[in-house]
Amino acid sequence: DEYQDMNASAQTTHRAPGVWVRGYTGVGAKVALLEDSRAYQNFWLYNYVNARDWGDSNMDDHATRTMGNIGSSHGYELGIARGASLYSANATTYSTTNLQAAASWAVSQGVHIINNSWGVPSPTGCLGSLGRFFDYRVVLDRVLVTHAAGNSGGLVDDHAMAFNVLAVGSFNDKNNGSWLGDSMSSFSAWQEGSGCSPSNGDRQKPDLVAVGEHLKSTRIHPPSIDDIDQASTSYSAPMVAGEAALLLEVDPGLAWKPEAIRAILLASAVHNIEGSTVRSEYDGAGGIDAYSAYLVALNGRYAQMTINPTTWTSYNFTFYAGVDEPVSCAAAWTSHPNATYTSDPLLTDIDLRLYNPSMNLVASSTSSNNSYEIVRAVTDVAGTWTCRVTKYSSSGSTWEYLGIAVDRAFQFNHDYPLIENAYNFFPVVNR
Repeated sequence: DEYQDMNASAQTTHRAPGVWVRGYTGVGAKVALLEDSRAYQNFWLYNYVNARDWGDSNMDDHATRTMGNIGSSHGYELGIARGASLYSANATTYSTTNLQAAASWAVSQGVHIINNSWGVPSPTGCLGSLGRFFDYRVVLDRVLVTHAAGNSGGLVDDHAMAFNVLAVGSFNDKNNGSWLGDSMSSFSAWQEGSGCSPSNGDRQKPDLVAVGEHLKSTRIHPPSIDDIDQASTSYSAPMVAGEAALLLEVDPGLAWKPEAIRAILLASAVHNIEGSTVRSEYDGAGGIDAYSAYLVALNGRYAQMTINPTTWTSYNFTFYAGVDEPVSCAAAWTSHPNATYTSDPLLTDIDLRLYNPSMNLVASSTSSNNSYEIVRAVTDVAGTWTCRVTKYSSSGSTWEYLGIAVDRAFQFNHDYPLIENAYNFFPVVNR
C-alpha cells in the first residue's frame, strides 16, 4: 500500500500520458526550479544538469520535490516532463538580492522556463517588487515564468500577481484520473488585494490550476520517494512548468515565445473545476490539460507577434471547426516593467472576440486589467471561424509581445476518448 497515492493519478488527470505515448517527454527543454534551497541529487532525477551553488548546505525536500514533479523518472511517481533538463537555481537565502541573482544565473544557463514555488509569509494580493522583476525577465530574456499562487486560501502571493507570470493554483483530483468530482484545494490562494497600485480592477489570479494534493515526489535519501502525501501550490506550479516543457519538444519553435506558450496553456486549460468556464475566481482559466495543449502545438494553432500599439488595430486568427465542436481561444501579451523594477504598467488593453463563419459575434472577452483574454463556445456550424484580437486602448508607444492560441476538441474521440464527457461544460452557442 506504500504507493497507493501516486503522481500517476495527477498526470492522468492532466492527460500527460497521451503526450508521452506519442514520444514526448520534454527532451530539449531546460527548466530551472528557483528556491532558496538546493535540490538533492536524487537517484530518480536523471536529468538534473546543474545547480547554482553545489556547495550550498541549504538543501531540502521541498526543492527536491518540486524538481521531481517535473522530472522524476520513478516508475510510480513520474514527473510530467521527465525528459527535460533540470536546473536548481538555489538562491541560498530568500533575500531579494539572492533571488534575483539566482534567476539571472538560470537565464545564463539558457533555460526556457523558470518555476517559483515560494512566496511571502503574509501576502497582500498586490503586485510586489519581485513580481515586477520577473515581468522584466520575461520581456527581456523571453523565458516563461510560473509561480505558485500561494497557500493562504485567500490573498494571492504578491509576486504571483505579476502580469507576465503564470500564477498557478491547486485543485484536488480525488486521487484518480477522472475529471468528475474534482474540487479546488481549500488552501489555494485566489483573492486579489484591494487598494493596489496598479489597481487590480477586474484582475484575475490565479491564471490556471493543476493538481496540488495527494502527491508524492522525489526527496532526500532516505527514502528516495515520499511515503506521506504532500499538498501545496508549490507542487502544482511545477506541473504547469512541466507541461510547457512538453510543448517545447513538440514544437521547438515555441522557444523564447512565452506569450504564445501562455496563450496555449490558457486556451487548453479546459478542465473546469468551479464557477465560470472562461475565467473564474478560484481556478482562473481552468485545470491544465496537457493533451489539449499538445494538439494545439502539434497542429500549429497559435501565433506569436510583435505589435506597435500606435499603429496596430487588430489581428484575425482563422481556423476550421466542425459543427458542435468545443473551441477555446486565448490571447496573452506583456506589461512594460522598467529596469529598476519600480514600475510595471499594463499599457495596452486588448480584447478578444469569436466570430462564426458568417462573421457573426459568438463570444467576447473584454476585461481591462488583465494581460490575457479567453473565449470558449461550442460551434453551431462548420466552417472557418475567427478569433479576433483588437486594441481597445493603449498609452504605449513602442511595442507589445502578443500570443494567440486556439484549442479544438475534434480529435479527442479518435485520439484520446473523452473522460465522462468532460467537455460538456463549454457554453453552447444559441441556435
